[in-house]
Amino acid sequence: MTEHFITLSTTEPNNYVGLLKMRQGDTNTQEIEATITANGQLFKFDRLSVFFNAVLPNGNVIRDKVTEVNYVNSKLNYVVADSFLQDVAQVTAWFSFENGEKIIDSTKNFQYSVIGGWKECIPQGNYIYELSEIQREIEEIIGNKDFTSLLSKLMYFNSKVDFLGQQKADKTDVAKVEDMVSKMPSATPKETFNNLSKLKEKYPSGSTSAMVVLESDGVTGYVYLWNGSEWKKGALYQGLGLVEKSVTFDKLYVDSFDALSTANVFGGKGIVGNDGDKNIILTDEPNSTVYRIPLDQTGFMNIKLIEPVVGYHQSIFVVDKNNKMVFRSTWNQLQQISRGGWKIANNSLEVDIELVRQVDLADAIYINIPTSRINEFKAETIENIDLADLKYLDLRNYKNPPSESLGSLSDKYMPFESEKLLNKRLIGYVPETGEVSFENDSSWMTFKIINVPNKGTLTLPKSSITSDQLFVLEDSDQVCFNHIYHSNKEPWFNVSETSMTISFTDLIRMYPRTVTLYVGFKKADDENFFSEAKNIAQLSDVFKWAEDPNQDKLTEYNLNFPPYVPLVAGKESYIYFDNLLIDKNFYVQSIPAIARNRREDKVVLSGISNYTQSINIGGVSGNIPIKSISESAGAGKNLKVMVIGESTSEDGRFMTNLKNFFDSDVVNIDFIGTRTSGGVRHEARSGWGSGTLRYIGKANNATNSFWNPEIREFDLDYYFSQHSDVPIPDVILLNFGINEVNRYVTDGRSGTQSEHYDFFIREFRKKNPNLISIIGLSHSFSRWSNYWMESERDNIMKRTKQTIEDFKDRESERIFLNPWYVCLDMRWDFQYSEIKSNQFSEKTSIVGTDGVHPAESGYKNMALMSYFAIKNAVSKQ
Repeated sequence: MTEHFITLSTTEPNNYVGLLKMRQGDTNTQEIEATITANGQLFKFDRLSVFFNAVLPNGNVIRDKVTEVNYVNSKLNYVVADSFLQDVAQVTAWFSFENGEKIIDSTKNFQYSVIGGWKECIPQGNYIYELSEIQREIEEIIGNKDFTSLLSKLMYFNSKVDFLGQQKADKTDVAKVEDMVSKMPSATPKETFNNLSKLKEKYPSGSTSAMVVLESDGVTGYVYLWNGSEWKKGALYQGLGLVEKSVTFDKLYVDSFDALSTANVFGGKGIVGNDGDKNIILTDEPNSTVYRIPLDQTGFMNIKLIEPVVGYHQSIFVVDKNNKMVFRSTWNQLQQISRGGWKIANNSLEVDIELVRQVDLADAIYINIPTSRINEFKAETIENIDLADLKYLDLRNYKNPPSESLGSLSDKYMPFESEKLLNKRLIGYVPETGEVSFENDSSWMTFKIINVPNKGTLTLPKSSITSDQLFVLEDSDQVCFNHIYHSNKEPWFNVSETSMTISFTDLIRMYPRTVTLYVGFKKADDENFFSEAKNIAQLSDVFKWAEDPNQDKLTEYNLNFPPYVPLVAGKESYIYFDNLLIDKNFYVQSIPAIARNRREDKVVLSGISNYTQSINIGGVSGNIPIKSISESAGAGKNLKVMVIGESTSEDGRFMTNLKNFFDSDVVNIDFIGTRTSGGVRHEARSGWGSGTLRYIGKANNATNSFWNPEIREFDLDYYFSQHSDVPIPDVILLNFGINEVNRYVTDGRSGTQSEHYDFFIREFRKKNPNLISIIGLSHSFSRWSNYWMESERDNIMKRTKQTIEDFKDRESERIFLNPWYVCLDMRWDFQYSEIKSNQFSEKTSIVGTDGVHPAESGYKNMALMSYFAIKNAVSKQ
């Protein structure tokens, strides 16, 4: 086995890999062992698939999956397949990192040379997968009866198998894969369903096609596949539009709830019936269990129906809030139920909770289940919210926000409240007072519509006695001003044989004062009472902005929370929300944030004891420990501190402010080094990275005092021999975050930020075993609008996040963090100027004038956090 050890980067050219040589015909003997980096640090590609790719001399691309991956150390091993050694030539190759069919990142190109050897010619192809890889994946998925991981690949497999069949590959293997693929479900979803029950109702025995089922929000959809015995939930289906009728005029599904979690369970009981006072009667039955399921949610409840044990025919028993029977149904009757709000579909009972609570005054359902089958029993509530609540949602995170405000869109629906007044016969109103009039009559009811909308229609059942059916209109002062009998036949309502339709548009046109509408009904229609609103707004217009609600949600990848923030008691500091984000912009996207002690775009930190700062940003929560340090920490100690870093550490405003904080402190600090800024000594150099300090003697007009010209590397023995006036430090403060790690290094040597930091710490510990090391966590780019497109911002933030991961739990080694990146206002703490908004205008705009170097206030906040970090470290000694 020939092993080729290389380091590849996703961000920097691989100029020093060299040309790898591989002999044609040496089957399974050429192994590439690659370490993957990005911006000088280990590249983290957890949970991503890795592929080896190459371009053949004819321009065709081939690739194969890498199966030996060490995610922890960012390493991978790949034994080069024969198909990559087809021609004697120089070949360009790279590794790609993928999630499904989406390429997340890839290394820069490198070359290998195929040298001559004996090999039967392999016809060159442009197929995506090695044939063995296709076969391996399909066999695994068929064995598990889980097709979801294959779904996104099937379209590729189908197209590439055709091509493979034309090549000189083993025809038997090709035929085997073709047979496998033919048995897989179609990769393209065929239909979309409101819920799983609807899918099961239409396809109870499955289908060879993939289907999309909407989640409870009515927008998010997941692919479902039939695995031979059941519909199985798969991956999120992106770019999903709204299915027809998926959103009703007054509901938007948002969540599901296990209704059995709040049910009362009566083991060893069966339902017999009710007594004369409508109380339910239960009896002992060892083979039966009774559930009492409360109707205390909103939305719809789906209850799986299971036939009760023989002899207990009362399948369901519905009660009101006094536990009195409203109605009951045997198993046979339930199969034919036509009652309003109750529906049988796919062996489940679907209950419109709001409707049955309103119509039947139902409060709970008793249901008989055989004890032997209780593990199968399920009852799930799909909750909903009123569309009026949409007014309070923030749409600015959506890529396709509506042209109107959400308040305006919600108002288009004009949702109204309704109330059912049982045993109240509507007889009119009192002209002198405007008060509505009722008579107590158990044969009648009144339907009250509150906040009558100004458009759309409402369909209600026709009263069994229409001659006395009455409408009463009430204004905003709750004063009735008109009553109309059904027989008057006004143009705003129309009556058919079974129903009556009210046109709100015409009603408001005729009676613009109307706010509340009372409608009288003969109570005989009570059990089947229904209401249906239409044409309040065009759903496709109102909700098209919600086609992909998950596209801008934050994940852990987007967040960079510090493991802690030090804070000297009695002082103040800050955590700016935008500084916690990667690949997001708090100011542009207006990502919602919730936190105690919030002040606009930040959290204010203060206090005299330790506490936990909780922050919810973009729906993701995190807790940041705030470590309180006494002002007296380190009293009387004399410490020599060496600041090592780049331009932000070299700046005199930073060094002067840091010295000033300690001048009034109980710890005596002597800043040491060969360089001076603002009268304070240090070892920082503008434009340098940590690799520059380790490997380069001179760069950017600055000389490296640590660089030994004989070994051409950082050497503390050499440093102290040349600078005997500099004492050995007690504390080093490292910060090279804003610059490329190995900037100015051109001889092939490299390393990650953390590797260089560990090297420096080891070298200084040889001089002082009790050394305190403080790692600076650098800020990124200014957030003035002219820097919004600066891609280097996220590279800096990712480097900072990786540095946190590498050093966060090392206080036992006297290694501490200095999280100054959280405390800077990336606008007002950075340099800016006012300019005319255009050449003819007197108005001015603010633009940033330096993307990475703070203004005076920024350097002061950096110095204050560094003061906190040093005090925190000293307090632990």
